[in-house]
Amino acid sequence: MFRAVPIPGTLFAQDDDDDDSGDTTPDKGASPDEIEKYVAVYRAMQRNHSMTIEQATAAQGLTVTAFRDLERRIESDDLARDDARRALAAPAQGAASAATPKAQH
Repeated sequence: MFRAVPIPGTLFAQDDDDDDSGDTTPDKGASPDEIEKYVAVYRAMQRNHSMTIEQATAAQGLTVTAFRDLERRIESDDLARDDARRALAAPAQGAASAATPKAQH
């Protein structure tokens, strides 16, 4: 006669996405649109050092709490963090065209 014996480690193998941080967010990283908003907040504050985080996040349709959650998700995901860093290191789109007036024909 065979008897089923539960194996305690089986549950852990199925629950490999739990990082014990209390995070219940199903997706860890951030979408390209979210990364774009994150970068826009930081760029706005870099351009205008008197801008508050509340002003910069509101311009992107975010609360400070939502921005901090997004920031945490980006920082905890290697790919999202690298994407955000590359975007912040790259010249701002339109910066060159805004600095030089367009020739009129």
